[in-house]
Amino acid sequence: MTDASGEHGRAGYGPEPPRVRWPGGALVAISLVIGYEAGDGYGARAGIWRLCRLVDRYRIPVTVVASGRELERTPALCAWLGDNGHDLLGRHGSGEGTGLGREQERAEIGAGVTATERATGRRPRGWLAFHPQTRELLAEEGGFWYASGPANDELPYYLTDEGRPLLVVPGLHDDTAPVAPRHFGEGLQLSLDYLLEEARSGPGGRMMSVELRAGHSGQPGPAAALCGFIEYAQAQPEVMFLRRGDIARFWMDTFPVPG
Repeated sequence: MTDASGEHGRAGYGPEPPRVRWPGGALVAISLVIGYEAGDGYGARAGIWRLCRLVDRYRIPVTVVASGRELERTPALCAWLGDNGHDLLGRHGSGEGTGLGREQERAEIGAGVTATERATGRRPRGWLAFHPQTRELLAEEGGFWYASGPANDELPYYLTDEGRPLLVVPGLHDDTAPVAPRHFGEGLQLSLDYLLEEARSGPGGRMMSVELRAGHSGQPGPAAALCGFIEYAQAQPEVMFLRRGDIARFWMDTFPVPG
């Protein structure tokens, strides 16, 4: 797929990115994303619920990544998502689509959407897509607002496949780095400080994606570090938390597909 601008995307937006002001005039939109896997031992039994309680305590909107099959096996999580208006980011039920033929992957996406609707009463507006074929199928299907996965930018951008536009909402900061929880939290704060200072100096707002695994960040130490970062971020007047779907909707309304 290529950029909707016609470029191949290696240089991204280049020296003049879009000048963004998020809703309410915020300069940095934090997208907190929680990855859930039903077979993830500690994450499925305890970690996810600690993160749910944490989110409830700070009253922040989040996006949860899960397959339709996993959601069907976890009705309590579906109820929590629905009761609190959190966002769903769909994904394949078997891996990330690697090695699947085109028709097989199309069927996998369709089955995942159906299962998610059955479990939650709504379809996912976004889908985890690391591979070009997956993004092409999402654009072809037409019911998705965005794809997510690539960690290659700090702003959303469009890709096109045979004239079909698809918005990509990228991800960057995740909890997989082998560092102590304290260092992960400090790193997030440093990143936020830099993004804010950079945005104030002229280039405009940025998105900060923080991607968490229930089995890791749901443990007490990492959860404590996450609390510290959230409290720090909430104390910054030019920062807001947004769901991935909110970011996608804002971008499509504010920066439509180039004509």
